Amino acid sequence: MGKRISSQMRRELLEATRWRYHKSSKTDKTRILNEFVALTGYHRKHGVRLLSQLCDAGAKAVQDGCIRSRRVYDEAVKEALTVKCGKRRIASAGND
Repeated sequence: MGKRISSQMRRELLEATRWRYHKSSKTDKTRILNEFVALTGYHRKHGVRLLSQLCDAGAKAVQDGCIRSRRVYDEAVKEALTVKCGKRRIASAGND
């Protein structure tokens, strides 16, 4: 196994590769992913998840103008979830 790169270098590589990956065709994405995994040592699925994200979480995402939307459920969905999953929630609350 070769030398490992620093976490700072991984972050820089991720940022440099993410937009290229996002705009590429499927065959190019495969090639980019292969290179990314070989350089970082990440598992392939982890690399796919990292490269597929369009922005980082937290303050940096807000600064870049990328604000993630939250899921919004209407009252009917909330009621159905409460009725269906309410028993599990009550049972698990006692285990804490």
